[in-house]
Amino acid sequence: MEQSINPTENQPPKLYLGQDYQTIIGIGLLMLSGLLFVSYKSFYLSNGNLMQGVFIINFIIAISYTILLFTNGLMYFFKKKDKINSSKHILILWSLWIVSCFALNRNVGVFNESSDWLSVAVCISLIVNCLFAWDEQITNKILRFILYFLLTFSFVLWMYFSIYLIPLYPVSVIGMLFLGVSFHSYIPLILAIALGRILYKKWSLEKRTISLSLLSILVMVVSFIVIYSLKTKEIKRLETMTLVSSTKENVPMWVKISQKMGDDWISERVLKSDLIYQKFTGDGFSSFLPQFGLQDLLRHDPLVMVASAVAPKLNLSQEERIKILETRFDARHYTEERLWSGANLRVNDVITQTHIYPQYRLAYTEKTITILNNGDNNRWNTEEGLFTFFVPEGTAVTSLSLWINGKEETGILTTQSKADIAYRTIVGVENRDPSVVHWQEGNRLVVRVFPCTPKENRRFKVGFTSPLLFEEKTKKLTYENIYFKGPKLENTDESVFIEFDKIPKNVDSSRDWTVFEGTKIQHEGMYKGDWNISFDAPEFATTSFAFQDKNYQISPTKAVAESVIWKDIYLDIDKTWTSSDVERIINLAQNKNVRVWNDKWILLNKDNQESTIKELQKQEFSLLPVREIKDLNTALLITKSKTNSPLLKDLSETDLMESFKKSNEEIRLRTFVFDDLSPYLKTLKELRIIRCEYGDFQKLEGILRDNKFAQNIENQSVVSIQNAQMNIQEIATTKVSDAPDHILRLFAYNRVMSNIGHTYFDKKSLEDSLLNTAVLGNVVTPISSLIVLETKADYERFDIKKNKNSLDNATHKKSGAVPEPHEWALILLVCGFLFYHFRKNKVGLWN
Repeated sequence: MEQSINPTENQPPKLYLGQDYQTIIGIGLLMLSGLLFVSYKSFYLSNGNLMQGVFIINFIIAISYTILLFTNGLMYFFKKKDKINSSKHILILWSLWIVSCFALNRNVGVFNESSDWLSVAVCISLIVNCLFAWDEQITNKILRFILYFLLTFSFVLWMYFSIYLIPLYPVSVIGMLFLGVSFHSYIPLILAIALGRILYKKWSLEKRTISLSLLSILVMVVSFIVIYSLKTKEIKRLETMTLVSSTKENVPMWVKISQKMGDDWISERVLKSDLIYQKFTGDGFSSFLPQFGLQDLLRHDPLVMVASAVAPKLNLSQEERIKILETRFDARHYTEERLWSGANLRVNDVITQTHIYPQYRLAYTEKTITILNNGDNNRWNTEEGLFTFFVPEGTAVTSLSLWINGKEETGILTTQSKADIAYRTIVGVENRDPSVVHWQEGNRLVVRVFPCTPKENRRFKVGFTSPLLFEEKTKKLTYENIYFKGPKLENTDESVFIEFDKIPKNVDSSRDWTVFEGTKIQHEGMYKGDWNISFDAPEFATTSFAFQDKNYQISPTKAVAESVIWKDIYLDIDKTWTSSDVERIINLAQNKNVRVWNDKWILLNKDNQESTIKELQKQEFSLLPVREIKDLNTALLITKSKTNSPLLKDLSETDLMESFKKSNEEIRLRTFVFDDLSPYLKTLKELRIIRCEYGDFQKLEGILRDNKFAQNIENQSVVSIQNAQMNIQEIATTKVSDAPDHILRLFAYNRVMSNIGHTYFDKKSLEDSLLNTAVLGNVVTPISSLIVLETKADYERFDIKKNKNSLDNATHKKSGAVPEPHEWALILLVCGFLFYHFRKNKVGLWN
């Protein structure tokens, strides 16, 4: 007699949400393991072993659930027929092991950090693996379609990782003899097999969904490969066209390619392959060693990996691709040369202290930054902190401090070449404490700090003197925060303190502030780089700053126009221009010559205008050679570009820049700006090679009609700060006043920039002659840098001396006039008289 079969026999009891407790425990453990993995960056241990600790916890969790399934008779994965349906437990199990794999990868580094879309894809895969536990309960057609569509996607994803890890399989067999950690190499393959078995069993019921998912993935991958290949071919075509070009212009190939290639995300990945994105090399792994700071950006993207295996190979060198990335994709910080790695560094906290002087239209900001090294506590984890600060136009670094053995040590200003030699010698050879700050083009400054070790946090402080931005229409001043790129900014705390001499009217800001002590406001929270604060502009202060028998007086810039006979109009055309823009300017120009640059000067006429403009509009940026304009007295340059562009230093030794070296022309090219300036033109403006007026077509019409342009009022005793609509004048006088010393600092910075001018490419020869001006205000410029060394002997060895007849490092603790030598004599005379008086009459302390 046959025994009746109970369909629920051997089935685990349902406890919660229709699932057995093994399933619920597995999902709970997966959530815990995933939470530990994604949140480890929020918590750091002083010994730097947190990443290893997180992996061990993930590893133990996976082992624990494996033991749980085994002891409950649910490990039937390797049998052809399961006694019960354990597939849901198996998917959860291997999902736990996948988290352990990624945790281990942080220490072993088999593949780089996942790209954004891949991180999302992995998370979706792990979630859908858990949702499969409710397969029998899901009856809605749409929900079942989503479930099996994503399960198929998950299968393809882990098949990719399985293939990627094939080179490790032989080595992992040997490694399994040691603690079994190398077993992780096989986890993606095992999970892919588990998913494949489920899809195979469900094929008859879900074949349409599975087929559609596979087809969708295939179409997506093939489409990416095709577009990737086309973008690669386009870059190769541009390279070929540059090589066969008949132009005699000596411009690097990468400049021409960067000028014409698109800025879409696939073109970016083509350039970044093997620099940032791992690339197929025949064995599944990229063979490059990351240079510069690119290790902070390294990513693993399966689409790039697959596409690079079939796409044509670029002929561009690594250096040329890096130059294009710098120019087009804002990667200059990450391509700065490094003497040591900074991979384990993060910014622990930032303290911003700002004193705003509305009546002087300037501000002084100090950024105190603490660096934390999360590497292992060993001698190999000494690293270099590299920071790029982005500052408002006209800003000068006026102080630098480094904490050495718990004490703040201030920097000394010297020539850029001496500072560079000292830093490289000490960091590259002797491995001791220095910090240095260098001026860079494009309103940037680079600070280096060394050494940063796991043993202690590293702290430095850098001070900036900035003009305030004045808006003519609203009559408001705006303070723009100085932000930076550097080590990782994850859960970085920031405290911001702003002090005014007097709280201004109609304050408006993109941040929330707490008012304390009347004229001070503060903000506490997570670091945020992009913010500003604006307020009504008060009347200019009448007091000046006195130093060395000279006074430095501010005054508003008065609009004084000079007469000009316009003959030639030069259009700086790129993709930001429209055909109607050009047509409108030609109509305003009337009988004047309108010229454009396309490897040579072209005079626009009815025959060539349309074709020439269309060609120039394909350019991502322009590099108009302003020093090749013949008659600067009658020329007007018109630009509206604000896109990224090469810098002057990128163009040294080219024909474009040879014209700068040969020119002795002191006339500044009159330039009308519709929107903003490219980095290339911004540097020309700071060097006083061009002088600008900003406005719209109505203002341009008036300039051309009236033959007028703003007069150049600068000379050796007057500098003009255009964005603040302010002049600073140096006056020979013995008058003592109490204005902030930052007036002199801004004067010195602008005077150095003006004197460098067209000799920029020979600026090293100007270091000695211009250093005294830079030292006067203690300002960092193209020829001067601030450096902090560990000992007095270090300064003496590199011939770096402190100038006693100059301003010191700027500080919030002091401002105003420094006593002159004759004033010190007067002070000593008065003190001597008072001492004699009190001594004679036995009063005061002698009572």
